[in-house]
Amino acid sequence: MTQHSSDPERLGVMIVGDCDPITQIAAIERSPHLALRPQAEAGDQMRDPSTHVVVVCTAPEDRSYWIEAGLAAGHWVVSPLPQKLPESTLVEGARFRVDAPLAWSDVDTDLQTRARHTPNLAYVRATMQIPEEWVRGEGILLRWGTWLPLLLQRSLGPIDTLHARSRCYRHDGLWEDHVLAHLTFANGVEGHVEMDALGSEAEWRVDFLGGETPNSSAGDIHLDRAADLTALYDSLGKVNPADALTGGLALREAMFLVHWIRQSARLERTLTRREARRA
Repeated sequence: MTQHSSDPERLGVMIVGDCDPITQIAAIERSPHLALRPQAEAGDQMRDPSTHVVVVCTAPEDRSYWIEAGLAAGHWVVSPLPQKLPESTLVEGARFRVDAPLAWSDVDTDLQTRARHTPNLAYVRATMQIPEEWVRGEGILLRWGTWLPLLLQRSLGPIDTLHARSRCYRHDGLWEDHVLAHLTFANGVEGHVEMDALGSEAEWRVDFLGGETPNSSAGDIHLDRAADLTALYDSLGKVNPADALTGGLALREAMFLVHWIRQSARLERTLTRREARRA
């Protein structure tokens, strides 16, 4: 049962919107230093001194507004990435917590270690599968796949060129349910990233290829997401170091990679980093 509390030792949490708050509520309840606020009018809750955390569960196009409003009010904010990051420098600060698969796990360290210890590394293969019903109005890339290209880049160095294609096979609208991108890294390593939301699987896998057998890392996104959200909510009230994986610079780079992939897919050609930046 959801526990509501005004305990001054706990951070009061408000939820905005009704887009899949159940997973968020479960994670909040696992964090002993948080207290879910009774539901009320959002503006009143935002101004209430017992509110410390804003969890954004709105439609994608409304996220930017609530992210900026929550940060401007001095609250911690938990949200998936919006379609466009607010221009305010507040989002670069330590109070924004992005809800993205793999962002709050030890996958970053694991992949970097595997990349260093793969002999004659020549190719990396990364895949992510998301259940079809998880795609709601924004596609697989921004909501679920953003962190995968970023993690590869942190393991292998800057991506130099990229050639992508995306398709919407089962979901009408503007957003993709299949993405395939061929990457070349500045160090000469090549690879590809493939993401789809065409079935019921919820899993990811990265293979570093160079030796006789792949040096692989993989996970179940159902399980990883629960662990990620627990780590995310446990971090509230603490200031992240400036170079944290989810800090301002990482956010901007993750959003740029999404833009780069989508731009290449739209133009149906290879784009260099410089060309993508100019656009």
